[in-house]
Amino acid sequence: MPYGHGYGQRPLDCLKSRYSEGSTELVDINHLRSQKETLEFVKMQGCRNDYIYFNCFHQTISNPAGLSVELADRHIGIGGDGVVLDLPV
Repeated sequence: MPYGHGYGQRPLDCLKSRYSEGSTELVDINHLRSQKETLEFVKMQGCRNDYIYFNCFHQTISNPAGLSVELADRHIGIGGDGVVLDLPV
């Protein structure tokens, strides 16, 4: 009998999560930062769109995907439609 049957749950109801293979980040716990980073950014908006811009000529962003997920969330971050990195060629 699959897990969850007999307790009023369908088999996969007990396994619901907002995390998936695409939204989960692997972290090397041996090299975690000991303090938070301070990054300079500009938030621009117009025509009902807003983006967070980073000038990466003078600063390095080690995890742009994780940063964009955190910052673009309007509930826990500063909110935006996305992140734009201005990188040297």
